[in-house]
Order: sequence, then C-alpha cells, then structure tokens
Amino acid sequence: MKLEAEVLRGRDNETLPIDRALDFASTGIGSAIVISGGAGAGKSSLLEFAIRKAKAQGFTVLQARGSFAERDLPFGLALRLIESSVYGGNPTAASFLNGWADGVEWHEIDLCAGLDRLRRAFEMLATGTPPLLLAVDNVHWADAPSMRWLSTLPERLDHLPALAIVSVCDGLPGTNPALLEELLFTSTNQVTLSNLGYAATAQMLEDRLGEVPHPAFVAACMQAAEGNPLLLANVVDEITQRKVRPNAAAAVGLPSLVISSLAISTQVRLRRISPNALAVFRAIAVLDGQATIERIAELTAVAPTAVADDCRALTRMGMLANTPQRLRVAQPLVRNAILQESGFAAIQDIHAQAAMMLHADDVAAETVAAHMLVSPIVGQTWAVETLRAAAQSALESGDPATAVLYLQRALREPIQDSLQADIHLDIIAASCRTDIATAARSLARATTLLAPDELCTQLDPEVTTLLVLSGREEAAPLASPAQEYTSRAKSHALRGALFGTGARSVAELQDLVKQLQESAAPSSLAFGFSAKIEVLSSRSLEAAMAEADQATRLTPRSFEDLTGRLIAAHVFTLCGNLARAASVCDEAVNTANRWQDQPSLALALTSRAKVRNQLGSPRDALEDARSAFEIFQQAGINRRSTLAQLCILAMLDPLSDVGEQKEAVLLLENNGLAGSLSTSPHSVDILLHRGRLRIACGFAHEAIGDLEECGKLATEFGTDNPAVAPWRSLLAEAYMREGWHERAQNYADEEVKLARSWGAPTYLGSALRFQALAGPREGRLDLLRESLEQLRGSGASVILAQTLADYGALLSEVEENLHEARQVLREAVELAEYAGVPALAQRGLDALSAAGGRMRRKKKSGLDSLTVSERTVAGLAAAGQTNRNIAKQLFVQQRTVEVHLTNTYRKLGVDGRDQLSRFFS
Repeated sequence: MKLEAEVLRGRDNETLPIDRALDFASTGIGSAIVISGGAGAGKSSLLEFAIRKAKAQGFTVLQARGSFAERDLPFGLALRLIESSVYGGNPTAASFLNGWADGVEWHEIDLCAGLDRLRRAFEMLATGTPPLLLAVDNVHWADAPSMRWLSTLPERLDHLPALAIVSVCDGLPGTNPALLEELLFTSTNQVTLSNLGYAATAQMLEDRLGEVPHPAFVAACMQAAEGNPLLLANVVDEITQRKVRPNAAAAVGLPSLVISSLAISTQVRLRRISPNALAVFRAIAVLDGQATIERIAELTAVAPTAVADDCRALTRMGMLANTPQRLRVAQPLVRNAILQESGFAAIQDIHAQAAMMLHADDVAAETVAAHMLVSPIVGQTWAVETLRAAAQSALESGDPATAVLYLQRALREPIQDSLQADIHLDIIAASCRTDIATAARSLARATTLLAPDELCTQLDPEVTTLLVLSGREEAAPLASPAQEYTSRAKSHALRGALFGTGARSVAELQDLVKQLQESAAPSSLAFGFSAKIEVLSSRSLEAAMAEADQATRLTPRSFEDLTGRLIAAHVFTLCGNLARAASVCDEAVNTANRWQDQPSLALALTSRAKVRNQLGSPRDALEDARSAFEIFQQAGINRRSTLAQLCILAMLDPLSDVGEQKEAVLLLENNGLAGSLSTSPHSVDILLHRGRLRIACGFAHEAIGDLEECGKLATEFGTDNPAVAPWRSLLAEAYMREGWHERAQNYADEEVKLARSWGAPTYLGSALRFQALAGPREGRLDLLRESLEQLRGSGASVILAQTLADYGALLSEVEENLHEARQVLREAVELAEYAGVPALAQRGLDALSAAGGRMRRKKKSGLDSLTVSERTVAGLAAAGQTNRNIAKQLFVQQRTVEVHLTNTYRKLGVDGRDQLSRFFS
C-alpha cells in the first residue's frame, strides 16, 4: 500500500480519468480504460488504486492478472475473473461457474460457445446491483480466448453500469499481438504512464527515506532510474540496506550503482520478448551509444530484422532510448545490473569484438580504446596505434588521467622494447599532470629500456622540475654535467622563488636567468626570476613590477610558464599590488583547471590562498589551501616536498587568524615541520610562519628562537627586504611580550628603515605599526597615523584592522580623543568581523567598551549577511547548478559548497536551494 501511494505521487492526470469513469459507471454509463506504460512504470499500482476506489463506492469487482505461464490455457484468465467474484460471495458468479463446462472438459469447449457463455455471464453480473468493475493486470499475457472476449467488451459497455480497466506493458508482444491491438483500438480511453518528474521523485525519496534528499541526490536518482517508479524503489531499498544518506556525496556514486536483484527480473522480461532479446540488450549496453542495428546483428549473430523487432519492443518498454541513428540503454541501473550479471569474461569478449568491429568501421580512436580498456589482449598492430592515438586526443581535450589509462593498456599488448620506451615516455608526460607517483614508476622502467643520453634527449625537461618540486629528486635522470647544472639549478631556483626567500644567492639566480635567456625565447619563468631578483636585492620596486608584468603578458603553455606567472603574482604581492596579484592567481587557477593539470592547479590555488589572506579573507584562503593540499596528496606528491610545504605554510596564517591555532600546530607536527630544520632557503619561510604562529599561541620565548634563526638564515642568503621576510617586526613583537623592550625597538626601527627603502605601502604600514608599539609612548600616535596612511587603500584589511585597533585604544587614553577613538574602533571591529578574525574583533570590542562606546549598526539581513564565498555559491545554486558543478567551477571541494549552502540557508531563513531564486531574481 505504501509503495502504491508513493508511485501515484504526481499522477493526478492519470487518476482523474479513472475517477470520472467510476462515477459514470455508477450512473449506468460504462466504458473501458487501458493503462499502458513501460516495465515498472506503475501500471499495477494505478490499477490497484482503481480497485480500492471501486470497492469503496460499492462496486462488485472482478480482478485477475495475465500469466505468462498460463497464456496457453483456454479461457484461463476469464475464469479467474469470475472466480474472484465468487470469493467475494457473488451467487451469480458461483452459479455460472457451476454450469460453465456442462460436463465437458474445459480445454474441449468450443470457442464460440465459450465466448457466448462469457458474454451472458458478464451481462448478468453487469446488469445487477451494484455496478461492476472488471480489472485485468498484464492483459498482454491473457490466453487468446480470454483476450478475444475482452476485446468485445468495450462495445457492450455503453449502457451498462460497468467499467473495464486493463493494463498492458508497452513493447511486450503478448500472447496474441493482433487481438491485443484490437482491444487497444476498441477501448474508450487510454491512460499512458510517463516517468516521474523531479517533484514526485523528491517526494517519493523523502517518504521512503524519512528525510529530505539533497537536490543533487534527487537528480542522480532520476538519471539512474529515468524516473521509473519501480527502479526508484529498488534504489531506495539498496541505499537503505547500505545505510547511505541521501546527500550530495552519495549522488556521485549512483550512476555506477549495481542492484543485483534487477538482473533477474530484467532477464525474465527480455526473454519474454524473444529468445534473442537478452543478447541484443547486452550488446547495446556494451556498445553504449555506438549501437546500430547492423552492429548489434554482427555482435550477436542475430538477423538484422529480428534485432530491429527486439529494439522496437525494448524502446516501447522504456528500456532503450533512441538518438539519431543510435540506440542506447535508457536506464543506467538496468544496464549496470545486466552487465554485472553477464560475468566479466563474457563482457570482456563482447568488448573485444566491439573494439575490432568499430576499428573496422573507422570509428574515432577514443571510442575504440574505451572498449579495449576492458578487453583481453588483441595482439594486432592497430591496437597499440589506436590506444596511443586515443591518449593523444584525451590529452588535447584536457583529460590526462584517461590518457594514462589508454597508454597503460597499450603496454599490455605484445610490443618491442623500443615501443615500450616510447609509451613509457608518453605516460610520464601525461601522468606528471595527474599522478607524480605513476610518472616516477614509468620513468624507472624507461631507464632500463633507454641509454641515459637517449633518455635525457627524449624526456621533457619539465619532468625533472616536477620531480624535484614533488620530492622525488632522486628519480630525475640526467645525462651530462651541463644538463645536470641547468636542470637542477632551475628546479632549486623554482623551489626558492616559490617561497619568499629565493635561491641561495642572488648571483646564482642571475646566472640561471642568463642561461634561460640565452637558450630559449623569452619566457614567463625568466621574467619571473628577474622580478624576484629585484625584490631579493631590494634594488627597485618599479623594476620588479615591470619584470613581473612581462611575465604575465606571455601566454602560458606549460607548468614552468604557469609557475613563472605565479612567481610574478608573488612579486606583485611583495610590491604591495594585491589586486594585480589576485587577478594573476585567478587566471592561473582557470588555466590549470582547463588543462586538467593537477600539480599546476594545486600550486595556483596555493598562491591564491596567500594573496587572499593578505587581502583579509582568511577563510577563503583556507579553502584554497586545503583544496590544494588534497590535490597534491591525490597526485602522489610527497608531504615533505616543496609543493606540499608551500601549501602547508599557506594554511598556517589563515588558521591562526580564524582562531584555529591548535589545528595549525598539528599541521606542523604531522608534516615534520615542528622540529629542527635543515639549512635551506625555504627554511626562512618555515621559521617565519612558525614564529608568527607561536606568538599567536602565547609561546613568545619559543618564537624568539625561530625568528632569530630565521633572521640569521635570511642574512646569510642576502635577503634584507622586509617584504620577503618581515622577521624583524615579528621578533620585535616577541621581545616585547618577554619584556625586552630595547631589543624590540632596535629591530622595529631597522625594519622601518628597510621598508621605507623598498617602498611597498603594505609592508611599510605594518613595520610602522610595530615601531609604534615598541617605541616610546610620546611618538606612538604619529607612527600609527602614518601606518594608517600607508595601509588605507592597500587591500590588506586585517593589518589595517590591527592598526586601527591599536590606534583607537591609544586614542581612548585621552578623554578629549574619546569620540575619535570610538569611530576608529568601530571601523576596526567591522573590518575584523567581515574578514572573519574573531580574536581581533573581540579585542576591538573590548577597547570600544572601555572607551564607553558600542557598535551602532543594523544587523545585516538577506544577501548582505552572506560572506563573499557564500553569496557566490548561493548564486550558482539558485541558477540551477549542482553542488558537484559548483565545486568544479570554483575549484573547491564539494564539502565546502555544502557548508556554504548550509550557512546560507540559516542566514536567509530558507529550507533549501529551491527557495534561493527569489533572492537572486
């Protein structure tokens, strides 16, 4: 009863004709209705609805179901109809049955005599009181005599208080197709059941699962079951058994869901169509969009005319979908079940036949290769050629992961060592964009197949760069000292340039730039290195900006090109141009995503995280950095590698800003960055971030140790620019907390002197703030005012909020300055709250309260209450995007999208995404 009610949701258009027909029949105006639809469309449920409705209105009900097993039993269905009334206590029906055969065996009764007796019996039943409902389910399997009798009923019902309703499954030939067509032709009304829509599917899932399903889950269920009620019920049973929640994460796995019980019922239906229907359906499932009548016939060895008949039946049943000149399985759940039940070996053989047939038909290499992925060894030359061609197409379309699968499959074919080496080189080039571990394994194999000189000549130079940055330096092959110097020097320079401090010496970096300029055309990498040299040597902010600008003007075509642009973005940040840095990072993220290059995407996200944190958006920065770290892990990049450490450092400051210092400490400990460090350029950055975190955690003494070592290394590497490593200001803060004010003032004064020389307003403003806090009280207000002048308009909103909080608190100490102090502190609190830095906001509120003030603002409502990220995600959801698509479009994890939407629903006071559109109209 429950399933019936669920199936009838959204079926008002189908139940209305039945309601009307019952009302007319009760007044003496009879009719006949045929309920038609594909397998599992809900015909039986709709018929049961009619039976219950009729019984409630006092009808006498005759009901029976056509039986495939009894389809050859003459008058079998008709007699079961009469018997159903006998069981209900109808004396007329009992009398008829007693005199039915009149001493003659039932199978020997003359057809005409039997039809006449049935006619008279029906008229007796129908002309009595109460009115009569005759209901037959699966009438297509009725025996021929009963079908003939039923086909005569519609013409006899006009003036009888009776209604006949039968259900028929589209596509099944039935016992007698001609009689079935006659019945359909003579029936007064036909009710055709279509697939359930979104609303009915969502309601059915909610009723069965006891909770509101996620829209993405509803959409996935509709796609997997094509809105078929029976299949949807199977989905619900399966996920209930597996204890799966109907959320967005579960939606991802639905297309590949296999429900074993479906295979048995589907096979039974297919065999009832014809002896060949199962083989035909299996072939269509394997060909998957490339099925034609001719190809199916070749795969199954069935005559094309028989294949066409079966396909027509399957289409009418709703199991196949017609596309221009192609056939495909309409319901992925059914396709999965049949393929699973067929057995791996059998499916392998069909895929092998399909691959050879499609290759002979000159079908696209990718289509043929997709079949070869699950087929046994072909052993022919064309197989390897096709797989390599498909891999190249996949790379060109931005799908390196699939390209690797095709190439790995090619290695299973019997081929010579030289060809193996070429394929391994192809795998290295493709997998460097998706899985560094796979690249390293193929490289190890290639070293056994090629001489070192030959390998180095054929290998893409970027492979060495990626291996070094990914923590697999030992795997990088080199052939000559000259090549070794250039390649490894470039990799180490990249390592340093990506961190704040650069190479071991500016002179070493200059030598490398000179070599790059002499050996190739101008590149983003060379310009990026040149810009970084200007910053490291503190020579000219304008020159650094000009070189960085050149780096961004060249179109990126490789990982190194993109890295050059990201170095330029870092230079823009160090020069105080945060808006330009953010723009370059956004472009880099889009480019890497278009390439489907995972290391490039993660590096771009890491760089954007650093810029976003500088801009005062720590939560957005944290999202980027976490996404990048997950991508690095999936790509097989070592946690101790340069790329992974970059990402870890990009998380530390945002975590500290949003009050998650414990998580930041654990991040350092779990990744080997909490203890002693080796002497290297990027140790400066690790010590700098670790020192800042320890100050935030209240461990000033430990922070002093880190920052003193940081300063020692920075000086050793020739890095005095406070934009690169502002260790003096942080050391001054740590000294102040320990009560060493003279030392603090000396370091703060030196930082301001260097920052003035460099000229970047963000870093000068920050240095002035620390100088004010470390210096004598009489000069603090002037220094803080100058700091604010530098910071306003810089985009560095968190640093600005810190300075405002300090300035307001200092102003409030003098009574005549209280009004100005309150205004300043309110601005500090607003900036801190908008940035999501709770500790800073609370500090401002405490100072404001001490100054006798309070926040005078209206509570934000509607879209104004959302963060930038929440508003972006909500806008895409309101436009109909799924969580999966939103995550892909914004380059974040799907869980992040779900969190933003949950916060949005709470702030806007809505229950789900379907209510968002009114806010974005």
